[in-house]
Amino acid sequence: MGRHQTKSKRPLRFWAIIMGIAGVATLTGGMLSTGFLGNFGSCDDPELFTVATDNDMASVLREVTSAQSASECTRFTIVAAGHEATAAKVTEGKEAPDLWLADSSTRVRLLAGKTETVQVANDFATTPAVVVGEKGSLDEPASWLTILQDEDVLLGSPSKTSSGELALLNLLGEAAAGTVDPATVESLLPLLAQRGVMSPPDDVQLMREIADEGGAAVVTEQSWVNFSGDAVAKKLAPVIPATGSAFLDYPLVATAASEERRASAVEAGKKLASWLKEDRGQSSLSNAGFRSVQDKGLSNDRGVGTVAAMKEPATKSVDEALKALGVAAMPYRTLVVMDVSGSMSIKAGPATRMQLTEKAASIGSSLFPDNTSMGLWAFSTNRGPNGEDHKELLPIRPLDTKVGNLTQRELLVKDVDNLSSMVGGFTGLYDTTLAAFRTVQAGYDPRAVNSVIILTDGANEDPNSIDLETLLNALKSEQDPTRPVIVVTLGITEDADAETLKQISAVTGGSSYTAIEPAKIPTVFVDALRARTSK
Repeated sequence: MGRHQTKSKRPLRFWAIIMGIAGVATLTGGMLSTGFLGNFGSCDDPELFTVATDNDMASVLREVTSAQSASECTRFTIVAAGHEATAAKVTEGKEAPDLWLADSSTRVRLLAGKTETVQVANDFATTPAVVVGEKGSLDEPASWLTILQDEDVLLGSPSKTSSGELALLNLLGEAAAGTVDPATVESLLPLLAQRGVMSPPDDVQLMREIADEGGAAVVTEQSWVNFSGDAVAKKLAPVIPATGSAFLDYPLVATAASEERRASAVEAGKKLASWLKEDRGQSSLSNAGFRSVQDKGLSNDRGVGTVAAMKEPATKSVDEALKALGVAAMPYRTLVVMDVSGSMSIKAGPATRMQLTEKAASIGSSLFPDNTSMGLWAFSTNRGPNGEDHKELLPIRPLDTKVGNLTQRELLVKDVDNLSSMVGGFTGLYDTTLAAFRTVQAGYDPRAVNSVIILTDGANEDPNSIDLETLLNALKSEQDPTRPVIVVTLGITEDADAETLKQISAVTGGSSYTAIEPAKIPTVFVDALRARTSK
């Protein structure tokens, strides 16, 4: 070709055509192959379809679609995007792709009732979850429960990441198989949600973190295989529990907004799926770390070998767990209201009730991520400037907010430590509860769980306050279902009016706790801080 070019000059029109084709290739993300250039004009009116998927699968699709002949009248633009972002676009119907190669049928199923989708295929790729840690530091774990109960194991968000979803499916699968108590799973969900919020957002960052700092992480085998060539990965190795693992199934679904376009996308998707199931497609998938649905493992010892399939949990249990995780993953916005009435100076073992409560609050404030918002009130009779039964010590702010030289978290600990110096007066419970509820409601944050947490060792002792019936009616009538504020109560010792506290919490959908034994105040307080719904 070079020799031919030296003998004659190409007409300018030829170069205009070449540049035009190059422009089309650029606009379609480089997915049109050089074969297309050689067969230009063989399809007069090609139909272009967008396919959304994650970065790793996008690379495979680009490779597979670029190899197709230009005689194909169906062509694809591959859009690399996170599955959560794609699901949002599909739900909204704005800028929705024609096709979505999702990571799991579970994620697609969650769109049911929100939008129309049509599954095309899910039989060309898969991958299980693995646990990656320092070589020699990980014995084969007995179960996924053992793994997930270890707070040092990093985990992506079960609601947002492929590996986190697999971890959840494995835990639910063990429960379905009868090896894990469902109550244990339920109690573990809030912790998994918070660990997911606080962990790096993808598998590669999880593995880099454990390579630097030690520990272990739950990731997909596919992400491990891709990462294993990294220099820092040499110190790491994957393992899998004896119970096996759930697998991602990578469904290809038509998600175009209109019914007519969706029907066309289904036919285009069938063609794309057939390419992925051909030898070239399977080779590209394998090179990228994906398993075929028929194979027992990856070649050349790149993965963890044969993996037993985890028992599939019931759809209802998966959906309920994901809903619970969604609530538990929401940040907290809470006003902590602490009783400083005279009875808090009573001895409870070697310390006073107030001192034990101070300790509990200090411990509790250290357990929450920086996106948690907390404020602090102290209450007993005649504390405010106009005779109110409460005094604001700190307004509600995120714990990482800087106020002068200190953060909100540091100020919270400092003010809690000074509560003993404020002890005195009587318990002004009813007026304080209603005022706190209204304060949190007035500043309601729809992105958070909004709550009031009240700690008291007594019953209402303010003769000038509203009565219990008035309080309960006000809480019930002022509760807005679209802007819910829950009241969580914690009774300290047997002197607390436990029955009244339960009624106050119940009318708002909140939880009520009682720490009869002084030594249990810190533990119960942490449970109260983490409360999100009624018990």
